[in-house]
Amino acid sequence: RGFPAVNLKIVFLPLLVFEVIILIDNF
Repeated sequence: RGFPAVNLKIVFLPLLVFEVIILIDNF
């Protein structure tokens, strides 16, 4: 039952890290 939530986290976390890297790179 928890699989979709875990799958969403696995997809969302690298996306968040990627966005943070872009923000840091812009500064």
